[in-house]
Amino acid sequence: HKKKGRDALAGRLKKLGFFTLQKSVFVYPYECADEIHFITELFQIHPYVRMITAKDIDNALDLKQQFELS
Repeated sequence: HKKKGRDALAGRLKKLGFFTLQKSVFVYPYECADEIHFITELFQIHPYVRMITAKDIDNALDLKQQFELS
């Protein structure tokens, strides 16, 4: 029943430059909590969305290339 909100969130994340790590899991190398909170509140899906701030990931080199970081 929250498909519209879920699709809006996924579309907005992709438009902002997020990388889809796996279905429904997006990564981004910069601070983005404000944007996520805004979208999730707008579509009333905040209770269904989780954010994780990760320090390390095993495919960091691949992701650095994806985001064109050195």
